[in-house]
Amino acid sequence: MPLSDIPAKELETFRDYMRVYRKDAVILQEGETDEDGLFLLRTGKVSIYKHIDGQNQFIAYINAVNFFGEMAIVNGGPRTVTVITNSPTAVVYHFQKPDLQLIFSEPTWGVLLVRRLTQNLANVNEVLIQTRLENEQLSLKNDYLTRHTTDIFSLLTEVQRDIANDVVVTAREWRYLNALSEVTGEMLKNRLPEVYNNVDFISDDFWKKLRKDKTLPDFLEEFILEARTKRKGK
Repeated sequence: MPLSDIPAKELETFRDYMRVYRKDAVILQEGETDEDGLFLLRTGKVSIYKHIDGQNQFIAYINAVNFFGEMAIVNGGPRTVTVITNSPTAVVYHFQKPDLQLIFSEPTWGVLLVRRLTQNLANVNEVLIQTRLENEQLSLKNDYLTRHTTDIFSLLTEVQRDIANDVVVTAREWRYLNALSEVTGEMLKNRLPEVYNNVDFISDDFWKKLRKDKTLPDFLEEFILEARTKRKGK
């Protein structure tokens, strides 16, 4: 039974979020909306598919312990992939309205979530890089993508800095967070210098837009607001 591998205290804390799926169960369906829910694959394995040229094409596997559906935190909207159970059973925590304070109560999960966001945003940049190679001059659309990517990486960088400074984590986890920041910075510096040169704390205009559009979960908005207030007070 997959629950036997999960500590009793964790089971008690996360029981309301827990879902157990059998093999070939559809956990997420491409195109559906579910109010920006975030998923943690606690045990088992899932397959990722995307609808391409009229067919569901296999993209990748995800093994426990790891997150999926995390990009809904950043941009919302319909799901962009289908997720299907690949193992005999899979235990999944479904955070319908992501409570990052609860998630970060397990520091390793916080590192996993930041890493997943970093990986996905890196994939977005690879698409942008390829577009640049195919076109000698950036179109207005690519200019927008560059600005949008700068905003996203500024948000990610700010959250990483604030977590490293304000959240109680172990020394090893603190090194993970700083290493992720360094990797992100080096990738941007080498591949997208125009983004790298403009990444900083998120601008007041972008911050106002995030709050107006209700893009961020309440806890993350409060966390960033508190950190910004502290910095301005210094």
